[in-house]
Amino acid sequence: MSTALRLDGKRFGRLLVIKRDPNHSPKKTWWHCLCDCGERTIVRGNRLTAGVTKSCGCWQRELSSMRCASREFSHGMASTITGRSWYSMMTRCRNPKWDTYARYGANGVKVCSRIAGSPQALIDLIGERPSKDHSLDRKNSRGHYSCGMCSDCARNDWPMNLRWATTKEQHRNASSNRRITFNGETRCMSEWAELYGIEYGKFRGRIKRGWSMAHALAVP
Repeated sequence: MSTALRLDGKRFGRLLVIKRDPNHSPKKTWWHCLCDCGERTIVRGNRLTAGVTKSCGCWQRELSSMRCASREFSHGMASTITGRSWYSMMTRCRNPKWDTYARYGANGVKVCSRIAGSPQALIDLIGERPSKDHSLDRKNSRGHYSCGMCSDCARNDWPMNLRWATTKEQHRNASSNRRITFNGETRCMSEWAELYGIEYGKFRGRIKRGWSMAHALAVP
């Protein structure tokens, strides 16, 4: 096989070519590929180079799920704040044309199959959205929108990772926040300052200077 025909190491859509499959004719080369979703698949070379096959099949399943989601959304829940939260979650994770897709779907954030099924699945899991001040939040901001119970979650070992949270709670849950464990509890720095009634800048300064938590949280 000539060097020009080698595909190993190249990327086609979501697929990274790993190696050639030795069990096929040299005239019809097939390649072992790793999909961005974690699945492995074997694809004929000319389907990769022609742009026909770009994933293990997960992209088609996601498109189908989005179509189902759109139908579900339009059939009764479009006017509810819970329905709108669910639909926003779906689009930012699965629609490349959505303005926040770059921070979610393109960054690997997924919605498990149970939650993606319908807004009702979300309600069954964590209830209706409590108010307009609340929005859908991932408990672990580095994780996925997952229920912890469906086949997707079992296969990927995803825990339950959803809640309704206020903007303040979500800011405190951001991955960039420094979290400190004290007396068996883990909280972000602003939470500790608020809990002990100390000005945040003063508390942060004490921590930066190497004070212990017990001393840093002392109000005087």
